[in-house]
Amino acid sequence: MVFPGGTSPSIGRPEAHRGNGRLHSYTRFDYISSNDAKGYNSRGASYQELKRYRETLIDYEKAIKLNPGNADVHEQRGHCYRLLDQHQEAINGYVKVIELDSSKEWPHHYNGMAYRGLRRYHGTLQTSETYIELRRIESANWIGTEQVAYAYTYIVLAYIEFSQYQKAIERFDKALAINQNYTDANSGKEKATENLK
Repeated sequence: MVFPGGTSPSIGRPEAHRGNGRLHSYTRFDYISSNDAKGYNSRGASYQELKRYRETLIDYEKAIKLNPGNADVHEQRGHCYRLLDQHQEAINGYVKVIELDSSKEWPHHYNGMAYRGLRRYHGTLQTSETYIELRRIESANWIGTEQVAYAYTYIVLAYIEFSQYQKAIERFDKALAINQNYTDANSGKEKATENLK
């Protein structure tokens, strides 16, 4: 269905796309069909970019209700909850993503962040290790990147919470093998070594 001016139920006015910011292009809908999951998802993404998370969640909930099998919307909703410090809701969202598509590695990473927000470090360790393993499977090139150095350093924070300093040092060493000048890994290893004594 096309409305006057070339708009359709889920597409904003063409001139709106020339405005400042992405939200402008998605909030100037002439009409959003109540069964348009993609429209709600798009507008939710726009709100998310502007850090208007409550409005984002409303649109993502509508999109999920219309299309509960869309793993990407569940993941984005999880991000919103995590950024609102509603970590258990974030975990629930990321778990749903993993149920829908177990090959996705990023939900494991974000799940680790949410577990850390709840100070549930066993969850942080488990999900972060799974994230690294999935990334290694995805790309042999990834293992030598700055991202993996960061991932190892992130896992170390959980080991330190459990006073498992030797394991922390081993992970810091893996990060430093990738980037010997990685400040967080160098200072973290130094502190872990002091605590080990």
